[in-house]
Amino acid sequence: MTDNNYREVTMNTAEPAALGLFGLALVTLVASSQKMGWTMGFEGMIPWVIFLGAIAQLISSGIEFKRCNTFGATVFGAYGLFWLAIGWTWHLGVPSPEQLGFAVIGYLIFSLYMTYAAGAINKAFFAIMVFIDLLFIFLILQIFFGINGQLAGVAELAVAASAFYTSGAILLESVAGFEVLPFGEPLWKLKKFDI
Repeated sequence: MTDNNYREVTMNTAEPAALGLFGLALVTLVASSQKMGWTMGFEGMIPWVIFLGAIAQLISSGIEFKRCNTFGATVFGAYGLFWLAIGWTWHLGVPSPEQLGFAVIGYLIFSLYMTYAAGAINKAFFAIMVFIDLLFIFLILQIFFGINGQLAGVAELAVAASAFYTSGAILLESVAGFEVLPFGEPLWKLKKFDI
């Protein structure tokens, strides 16, 4: 796609990240309530997981693909599929928590390199990814080593708070035409690794 075509697509396509991040924020807020012991069970969370965690992020992923934003398309698509799998797992019942644990390990690996990429975008995206990394680390510790699940709940609340902030910042910038809430400058530029 030429540079002119890219500008035409992005100018004619709404910014999908506000919706995707809202979906992430709401589903992590609801999921953290169970980890923190404020609510009980998984059944009541399944609609939020499917519609906000999965569908909202998958819609955002599709639009980001159209806008040629590989980072946004990949991150929203991968986490949307994660929440779809989580919802389905909760619906069926988890036969082995360790199986879910290995999926979480895979997502931690994914999240680590997405965190590195996010640091080259801005501090707001970087913060979300760092809290997601912590969430996955605490989930792994909970599943395999029996560590208290409230640590994962605190990390998940931080994901929700940072995703609400960034969603709001994107929406307000889109409406105002200028940055209302700061995103923060990139932390670094990506460089080629010599192996």
